[in-house]
Amino acid sequence: DGPLPTAVLVARYRIRCAPVRAVLIRYLEERRPALDYNSFLGITGYLCGAFWADIEAHHPGVDGLHLPDEVAAAWRQRLSLVTPRGGGEPRPRRNYIEVLMQVRALYLDIQEWALQDPTWAQHAVPSPVRRGDTAGHGKHKRRVTAAMHQRVRERLPQLEALADSAHRHRGAAAGLLAAAAARRVGEQ
Repeated sequence: DGPLPTAVLVARYRIRCAPVRAVLIRYLEERRPALDYNSFLGITGYLCGAFWADIEAHHPGVDGLHLPDEVAAAWRQRLSLVTPRGGGEPRPRRNYIEVLMQVRALYLDIQEWALQDPTWAQHAVPSPVRRGDTAGHGKHKRRVTAAMHQRVRERLPQLEALADSAHRHRGAAAGLLAAAAARRVGEQ
C-alpha cells in the first residue's frame, strides 16, 4: 500500500488532546521530507507513543506542550525503564537517550521555527528535556556502534556456510521452477 499519511500514523496512538495532536502532526509533516520512512516511523513512535501517549496516560489533565516540572520528571523516570509485557523485573530502556533527544528536538525546533513563523509561537515553550539529560548521547552512540561491530565479528565466521546454503537453495528452487515450466497447466 505504501507509506501511510502522517495523520493516520499519529492516530494510531489515540492522542486525546486535539491541540497537541495537531502540533505533532504539523511538526512531523515538517520533518518528514528529510527522513526515510523507517526513520520517520521511529520518530513518530518516540514523540507520539513514548512521549505524549505516556503523558496522557499518567497525567490526563495536561492539555498542552508546556509541562510542569513534576510531570516532566515523572515522565523521564518512567521512560528510563521498560517492564516486560509478561511481567517481570523492569530493566533499563536501551533507547532512552534517543527518545530524550527527539523530544528535545521537537521543542527546540518549534522554538526556532517560531522566530520565522508566528503560527508556531503559541507552542514555543520550555523543553521538558534539559541539555544535561542527554549528556551521555555521544557515549551511548559509540556503545551502540561497538555492539553492532561485535555482532558482525561474531557472525562473520558463519558467512561462508550461509552463502553455501543460499546457493544450494537457489539451485534447488531453479530446478523446481524449470520442472514446473516444462509442464502444462493442470499437469503434475
